[in-house]
Amino acid sequence: MACYEERELNHRERVIVNAIRNDVAFVGDYFSSLRRSESKDFGSIVNLCMANYLSLFVYEGFARLSEMRSPLALSLSPAAKRIVTRSRHSLKFFEDTKRGLTGQLAYFDAEIIPAHKEEFFGNTWLRFARRWEADLGLFRYSGKVIGTTHSATFALGVDPQTMFQEGVGAALRDNWIEFGQYFGALGAVMNSTHESFFDSVDPKRFGGIGDDVQSQKFYSRGFTGDRYPGLNALLTVFMSCMNFIDLILPESSNYSLFKIRYLTTYQVLRSLEILKNDSSITLDAKSKFVISAILDNQCAQLITTPSAKPFRNTLMHYGPDTRLDVARLDEDNLIESLIPLCFDGVLLNELQTVLEAILERTSTMLNFWSRK
Repeated sequence: MACYEERELNHRERVIVNAIRNDVAFVGDYFSSLRRSESKDFGSIVNLCMANYLSLFVYEGFARLSEMRSPLALSLSPAAKRIVTRSRHSLKFFEDTKRGLTGQLAYFDAEIIPAHKEEFFGNTWLRFARRWEADLGLFRYSGKVIGTTHSATFALGVDPQTMFQEGVGAALRDNWIEFGQYFGALGAVMNSTHESFFDSVDPKRFGGIGDDVQSQKFYSRGFTGDRYPGLNALLTVFMSCMNFIDLILPESSNYSLFKIRYLTTYQVLRSLEILKNDSSITLDAKSKFVISAILDNQCAQLITTPSAKPFRNTLMHYGPDTRLDVARLDEDNLIESLIPLCFDGVLLNELQTVLEAILERTSTMLNFWSRK
């Protein structure tokens, strides 16, 4: 493991550094599994689903290490900084303070969806064959959607207007090489014997290559119908994220796995609350029923209770929330010591039970709502 500092760290800094170490070790194990596995057919799909989580680790780790004036706060190129910032903020969904619900809908309606249509429609000279042209690729596992080409664009942080231009793929590879160098400098180890969640992924459960559809038809047949295509695209992102963590990432008290599963569930629940309370969106009876079925229960309310916001913030930003008594945090068992402080004495195993219940329920209801 890399030496993070030459000077002696205070307790808050040690909490931060240990949290970063946990995520760095997780990334090392994940990429070790990728390299070892016969993953050519599906490893890239899992990478797309993991993109914004890896960006979260880079963005927040870089920010905290910079605050600590650590020599390991490696500088990123301007292009890599833009990518990692947009990718990391995609995890906030409707809580994104810059875009919010209205801005996110506009981003899909005016940028992501049109960019794909422009690229993939009108490529055949046979007029009758144009009905089979597709602008949306689906990635399935166990028959459920875990990602789409639209959700991948959103999570990767690429500019929809330029993403299909020549040279963009090479630029993205260069950015991810920078991210790899960042993790390597912090001590990520590539070891052929290291295992991760990826070793339990079953290639036979992935959908076939070429599961492509027309986005207009796909979105209009589910969720809110044909009235809000941008909203349906984002609800598909929510569903994909929940399916991914439900089907691919195992239940675990491992810091990084628990963090990803909790933060994803929290952000989806909060975004559904925001949608429910937004007067600019008129939801039909089925949509209202599904949202209420997800939110109106004790499990969901415990996850999103305002008093638990310091828990979300600490996991998201590495640095302990200012409302917490840092002295009561165990730097070597951050999750286990953090939960009782944020959930009125609730223990790790109790919160895990709640999280798994609402995670499964949310995933099930979103799939039902989508009619896919």
